[in-house]
Amino acid sequence: MIPKTIIAAACLALGAGGAAAFEARLVKASEATFQRPHDLTLTSDGLYLLVADVGNHVVKVLVPGTLETIGVIGEGELSSPHDVDIDARGRVLIADSGNDRTVLYSFDGVGHGGAIAERLAVWDRDQGSPEGVAAGTGGRVYVTNASLNTVIQLNDGAVTATMETSVSGPLDRPHDIEADHLGRVFAADPGNNRILVLDQSLGFVSSLEGPPFDFNEPKYLAVDEKGWLFVADEMNNLIKVFDDAYRPVGTVGLGDGLNQPEGVAVAGRYIWVSDTYNNRILLYRRE
Repeated sequence: MIPKTIIAAACLALGAGGAAAFEARLVKASEATFQRPHDLTLTSDGLYLLVADVGNHVVKVLVPGTLETIGVIGEGELSSPHDVDIDARGRVLIADSGNDRTVLYSFDGVGHGGAIAERLAVWDRDQGSPEGVAAGTGGRVYVTNASLNTVIQLNDGAVTATMETSVSGPLDRPHDIEADHLGRVFAADPGNNRILVLDQSLGFVSSLEGPPFDFNEPKYLAVDEKGWLFVADEMNNLIKVFDDAYRPVGTVGLGDGLNQPEGVAVAGRYIWVSDTYNNRILLYRRE
């Protein structure tokens, strides 16, 4: 068991080494109490792991080190949520896919009655089966619409930019979206087996596709403190890892029986994976 204090410290720690070979070992697996868990994220204080539990129609709140579920967000309000993120103010953004909207919640931890959360806003303009949501800089929020094949940027709920195609062609079922501290925005485009690299205004920068990426339905992403990219490559049953120059450095989950993983989160030396069709969450430690 990894104490919560160590997990919190890991959020601030940089992993050692450069673009050397990457290794990670399985530390713990949760009970199979989830129903197709998708993306997941750690709160900024490192005390809670939030998991979009699609089939149970909630976001579950876990202890990161033990993977124990200690609360839920959105019970009775969400429908098939696929993604969850934390903004700069500690608020929770949820891609409420079945309701064609993004929902904003306050979150003040977990008390004796469970998660302390309140719904603050609902944004549904130009959204269709949103499967990814990310908090960017300057109050920007990015949403991927799987049924509309678009990526949109929101400011206070208003749509301020839309992307439907890149120089490589139209989007096809876009899923996750992530914004990192370097100003990069990554969008998973699984129907085209690629990851798009965008600027903060959704301008096209580059596309990660073909060799050496060899994606097969890449769905959800995470970026660590060094700018390394972690990709839940669903139909390859792996998490693929690339350094900040997009060079492949290793994988997570090889030989661990992953079944179409659709979520990944990273903090320091720890990696959490949604083993989606085994209905469980896995915790890894990078070596």
